Amino acid sequence: MSEERKYWNSVIWSLIYMILFSILTILTIYYLPKNVQMAGSIIGVVLIVVYCVVLPYKRERLFLMGVLELLAVMVLGVWIGGQLDLQGVISIGAAISLVDILSFTKYGKHTANAKAMSNVQFMARLIVYGKGKGDVLYPTRGIGDFTYYAIWIAGMGCVRKDLLAYSMASAAIVLGTIVDCILIAKLRKKETYKGFPATVLPFLCVMGCYGLFYYS
Repeated sequence: MSEERKYWNSVIWSLIYMILFSILTILTIYYLPKNVQMAGSIIGVVLIVVYCVVLPYKRERLFLMGVLELLAVMVLGVWIGGQLDLQGVISIGAAISLVDILSFTKYGKHTANAKAMSNVQFMARLIVYGKGKGDVLYPTRGIGDFTYYAIWIAGMGCVRKDLLAYSMASAAIVLGTIVDCILIAKLRKKETYKGFPATVLPFLCVMGCYGLFYYS
């Protein structure tokens, strides 16, 4: 299979996960009580730490554990987003996007994010994968990215708490992801390409959505 086809298969899986993730995030906001969200967050963090730090690396675990991590950070992100005010949501999003950008430059090579990305086996355990024939794995987004997406969707409650607002926030993040994937498709063909931050464009899109509801 060509690298080009592998990339677009990863894009398809990313969008599938993003859509399902958005639906489950909204359902979690509405139907999972705050105390259950908090308990689930703690359990999820423990699961991720044990998997990434304690258990030895095994490729056979990557797909299933990635899905479990995805669910764990979804609950964590919803719980965090529900505790923040509007300023907190925007501040975290802006700070994370800035760090994400810096980690792909020579100025950010000493950041924790950049160091984590340089550890191949450790980084592999922080990615959610799609799966194809012959046990082929397609990397999509990192669990950190999904955590922030959940925070931004849940954080929409600071502006407006209804299904339309949450759905629009989710759609904005998916739109940012699509634009992100298209840009990467162009940039990855260049010899100087070293990666592209997955939070910046979704953050800008969802902030536009926040502004739309805030001023309407």
